[in-house]
Amino acid sequence: MAETKQIISQDILIHLDSQYASFYNNSNKLSDVEFKTPELSKIFNNSNQPLYKEISVIHATFNNILNAINDSNNTLNYTISGSNFTVILSNGNYTFYDFVTEFKNKFLANGHAFTITQNINTGILSFTYTSNFSFHANSKCLGIIGLKTGKSSISNILLCDYPMNISGSSTLKIQSTNLFTDNIFPNGGVKVLSIIPLDVGTGFNIYYENKSAIKNYLHNDQLDFIDIQIFDDNNQLVDFLGIHWQITLKLSIYRYLNTSEKMDFFKRIQKN
Repeated sequence: MAETKQIISQDILIHLDSQYASFYNNSNKLSDVEFKTPELSKIFNNSNQPLYKEISVIHATFNNILNAINDSNNTLNYTISGSNFTVILSNGNYTFYDFVTEFKNKFLANGHAFTITQNINTGILSFTYTSNFSFHANSKCLGIIGLKTGKSSISNILLCDYPMNISGSSTLKIQSTNLFTDNIFPNGGVKVLSIIPLDVGTGFNIYYENKSAIKNYLHNDQLDFIDIQIFDDNNQLVDFLGIHWQITLKLSIYRYLNTSEKMDFFKRIQKN
């Protein structure tokens, strides 16, 4: 009589806490870290080769201290009368009034008294100066002030293309260059593990649970370390300002279990 086989799963929880990372690749920002995992290497080297493997983020905790204005979007390069200038906004979170005041003060520091107004119906900004000027396409802040690309003023007025947006990132993108999955993200990040919504205010903790039980097919044959990168909506590494985070992964390894091996398998599980 043919021996029957069962498929069983070995579920392993992997708790990653940034304060116990093996390497910090962007220092105190804590958004590019690496954890050594020698225990997982032993499991992957098990002689009973798995049918397939799955991995998922089942829980994560972060503090939402992300600045809407940060190093990725805080500069404006512009030209007036053939001379080039740069405005560097202070990192932080702003109301509309505070944002406009910050912008005008930085213009004034360059000797330029700009007028900045917002259309109350459309939310679109306009910049006015005493002569014509242009904002350069290589400026980092174009997206937040509402410009598609660089633009020049007409009759001393530059009207932006769409409403300003200083609300900051709406999600965190959890990625690993060493965990090979089939996830697809058209704007980059083919090794993304999870997208976490930022649904709390600044200064509050973000508690994420994988309630939809989404799992990712894992192609790795070896796993000696796990690296984690955390990006914002603009594919920029987040700055956690030294405040640590936690992510719990669930690794499921599916194997054939022969009937004759069943008792021996469960004895080994109990010992472990």
